[in-house]
Amino acid sequence: MKSWLKKYGIWVFLGLILVYFAFLLFYQLWYQSFRIDEWYSSYVAKYMSLEWFYKSKYFLSEWLQALCFKFWWLNDFWARFPSVVIHLVSMLLMYLIPAKLTKNKYIWMVSFLVFWSLYREQWWARDARFYSLVQMMFLLWIYAILMWMEKGKAMYLNLAILITGLWVIFHPFLYCLWAILFWAFLYQYKKHWDWKSLFSKKYLVTWIIVIIWLVIAILFWTLWGVVKGSLTNWLSWDAKKYYFVFYTKHLWWELGIILVTWVLWMLYFLVRKKRKEVIMFTIPFLLFVYALVIKGYLMHSRYALLMMPLLVLSSVILIYYLYSFSKLKYVNIIIAIVILAATLFTTHYQFLPQNSYYFDYTSPQPDFKSAYAAIPDWKNIVSGFPTLCDWYYSSRGNCSYAIRVDLVHDWKTKVKEKQVEDYTKIAYIDNLSQLNPWTYYFVIDNLTNKSWSINKTLYKQITERWRVLFNSWESYNNIFVLEVLVK
Repeated sequence: MKSWLKKYGIWVFLGLILVYFAFLLFYQLWYQSFRIDEWYSSYVAKYMSLEWFYKSKYFLSEWLQALCFKFWWLNDFWARFPSVVIHLVSMLLMYLIPAKLTKNKYIWMVSFLVFWSLYREQWWARDARFYSLVQMMFLLWIYAILMWMEKGKAMYLNLAILITGLWVIFHPFLYCLWAILFWAFLYQYKKHWDWKSLFSKKYLVTWIIVIIWLVIAILFWTLWGVVKGSLTNWLSWDAKKYYFVFYTKHLWWELGIILVTWVLWMLYFLVRKKRKEVIMFTIPFLLFVYALVIKGYLMHSRYALLMMPLLVLSSVILIYYLYSFSKLKYVNIIIAIVILAATLFTTHYQFLPQNSYYFDYTSPQPDFKSAYAAIPDWKNIVSGFPTLCDWYYSSRGNCSYAIRVDLVHDWKTKVKEKQVEDYTKIAYIDNLSQLNPWTYYFVIDNLTNKSWSINKTLYKQITERWRVLFNSWESYNNIFVLEVLVK
């Protein structure tokens, strides 16, 4: 029995944690209303499941959502189902990657446990968007590169190139993988290869995959215009500095001592000249920072979550190095206890299931579900986000008109020029005189209300004749339904 526990005990423990975490993530997965961004993905996936070629460009996550909608049901649970499953895979990778780097079974478990218990990671895993897929693919890419460097087998290099190519097609944020792959390629060539082996039959499939992805990338760049914009955007350098401070503060608020240990580990890389770790962790982090601060045009704290697996892995491995620092066992135990205690007190964890998860003002989550449930069947709806009207009300009626909302700071110019909403093609209204005499129900959330300068004529008319049918006042998650009689 003891030998069995010694051999399989850690896998049993890992399995139990995975089962509990799956329960944590699936618990009331359908309960919380969609965020605005969740429905942008789910709306496209919904019509992909009906038509398959609804739009010219998709994210990989939308294909997964479309499959769930196609073979099961169109509801919040199945929209979020792929994210949860993908996040469970990420958890396993957060176990396996430290295993390759440290060869210590206990530090694997620390990385795994820290990652699964982070509040923001649980929030993200329950989100019907592509973020958890970005994390999983990136972690899988790291694992493939590590296996390639360790074993020298072309199949792992092929896997890394396949993942890189997928992101060229499905999301531009991880173009940085090409740069890191190139660096890893040079590192491996210098260590093991020569020109003869590089072009041998062993790597024939590799070169075929590279050529295929290059052709696909060129097609996407030229025909579909997937890559747009310059190396920097229209933001001033003062704004970019503010972005940097904003994301740094957010990471400190979420991770605390974990962020500090990452900085210390980077310094350790420089001193010890650990090239493998530089390729795996330092370069991606710097390129993520570039994408967020220099290239990004919208500031959302949730984007910083892309860095969290890197930070957790780095922190946990540094803790392992510190734990092994002294030959005196009690000193190592004291070091480990101090660091773990500091982590617990400075990092946001969640160990128990809950119905709803909330982020901050950069990711508003009004209760759209309750708002639409309060409206009687077959009424005329006017909404700032008709996509959510389509999701929560389409079985009982239709969204008649839309209200202009400024989401990307194009207000008074491009926003006012638009005549229909981008996704649903529902017409915008400027004033009540455009409506036929009838009773209309206006669904106005906080973001829609913030665009009052675009809709001030409409809002002035509404205030003269509204009756509040539903309201939910939760700081930046405000939403209300107004019954308006148009004569």
